[in-house]
Amino acid sequence: MNQRGAIRATIVAARQASSWFPKDGPCSIAHFEDMESRLTDDMSDAKVGRWLGYIQGVMCALGPFPLDDLKAINKEFADH
Repeated sequence: MNQRGAIRATIVAARQASSWFPKDGPCSIAHFEDMESRLTDDMSDAKVGRWLGYIQGVMCALGPFPLDDLKAINKEFADH
């Protein structure tokens, strides 16, 4: 799975619903973007997956995205 691509697509989706997110802090879009900017080539797939799960978990918990929408993002990047 292209988890980095899924992170990017998830952040793009979050921006489209930006009114649901706080302006700063660990649940903000700025924090998600910072996480993405800190991804490195030597970071393990497991860690990238945890970060993807965190971002998508926050999005689901705050309400703008049902789980099925986030699953669809992941499916889009499953074979890449």
